[in-house]
Amino acid sequence: MRRMLAVVGAALALAAITTGVVFALNYEGEDFCQDTPAWPGGTYLGQMHPYHSDFYRGYAERRGWDPCTTWAADQRRSAIRGLRELGYTVIDPAAPSESAPVSTDPTVGLSRENPVPLGTPFRGSNWELTVQSVTPNATAAVLEENQFNDPPEAGHQFSMVRIKVVRIAPGSARFDASGGLRAVGDEGIAYATFRDSCGVIPDEFPSYTEVFSGGSVEGSECWQIRQADAGSLVMFIGDGEARLWFSLQ
Repeated sequence: MRRMLAVVGAALALAAITTGVVFALNYEGEDFCQDTPAWPGGTYLGQMHPYHSDFYRGYAERRGWDPCTTWAADQRRSAIRGLRELGYTVIDPAAPSESAPVSTDPTVGLSRENPVPLGTPFRGSNWELTVQSVTPNATAAVLEENQFNDPPEAGHQFSMVRIKVVRIAPGSARFDASGGLRAVGDEGIAYATFRDSCGVIPDEFPSYTEVFSGGSVEGSECWQIRQADAGSLVMFIGDGEARLWFSLQ
């Protein structure tokens, strides 16, 4: 019954886009994120049980996201999914215009077994991150970049990824790719650029560049990895339960 009401509520929330109606979903709980729009140009007023609001606060804050923005995005995805299950064709007005779609799977990226696919943007509250390409063995390119670069240790190789980040939150900030992005393969050893450095690399990501809302930067990061890990490498950012995972295959 709750699921059916949720789908009906989702449909009414979508209807608010065109009718201008402010729809309130009432779980007889506390008001939550009343001023956060779930739809462009509109408002979605929600109430939920304290358990759910606590979940969003903990889930989002552990990942450095804004709880209200995360909740609003989930409301939008849930509404669209429910209507599509009922056979409606729905165009999300909040969807980015790039050819590569942002994943709508709410579990994607939350586990090593279900990483964000290569080339697919992942939108958090502050940044959108895309792994654009991967060079599993970039040893030759790195050694050619600078004559003072040391070759990798025996049984190792340089693995390089190219990423793009877009600032989607207000204000400005720096995205510390060199300190934040790590990788792991089947050998089970995490790689970090500050410890497993490749040296001077081609088109290194500009981690110290200040990026304002709507701006984007892109570039490369590199790890010295065990050759046995080359075919299973996965990138991650964050620690503990707050990790986000990105496929490099």
